[in-house]
Amino acid sequence: MTQSDVVAWLKSLSDKRFFEVLYEAAEGRKADEYDREWLDRHVVLGRVSRDKSEPASAWSIELVGLPVTPDNCSDDEVVAQEGTHCGVAVVSWAKEFRCPVCGEITQGT
Repeated sequence: MTQSDVVAWLKSLSDKRFFEVLYEAAEGRKADEYDREWLDRHVVLGRVSRDKSEPASAWSIELVGLPVTPDNCSDDEVVAQEGTHCGVAVVSWAKEFRCPVCGEITQGT
């Protein structure tokens, strides 16, 4: 399998499956070996957006949180739940999801 094959497969996934796969692939990615003694670090995924009707509008970022109970959502669920945790905006396709920063359970609206 080539990198092009992997990229093509990732592009074919629904948003839900895309984030699930990338979070699984990112598990265990921590701080560099030289920073591990004094840094706690992990990979999170997000999306950025801005209002196209206002060219000078600022970009905002929302981190994507995985559902607490992943089996309760179908693959075609859309990212429609919003919340805030650890001082950042968090979105998910599930009503109850984990904050990607700290792992605590939070609720969408």
